[in-house]
Amino acid sequence: MWIIAVPTSGKEGLDAIVHEDLEKAPYITLVKVENGKITNVETHQNEIEADTKSPQLIRRKKANIVICNKISSWSRAYLSVLGIEIIDGVQGKVREAVSMFVKGEISPIPRDLREEWGI
Repeated sequence: MWIIAVPTSGKEGLDAIVHEDLEKAPYITLVKVENGKITNVETHQNEIEADTKSPQLIRRKKANIVICNKISSWSRAYLSVLGIEIIDGVQGKVREAVSMFVKGEISPIPRDLREEWGI
């Protein structure tokens, strides 16, 4: 089971757009995936007054994957220490991002390394 956290510009759930910046996103959309199928979607208002709030919200909601466009080095380090995997450089709708992840089209391991390692 995965709980995927995605910073979003709106609260439209799977149709929300991935926000450009994790720490400045007004919302965090959480998508629960079990056996390759989406079983739950929640959207939470992000506390954006400090860069540390987004990672703390993600931790409290027990996400184990973050899919985002950009992430600060502090947030990356904080989440990585907690064992939360990060996939950055992703744009578009939450639905598309989650689908790409489930299909293995995006991964915490960069594409060039996956190809080199044959995974």
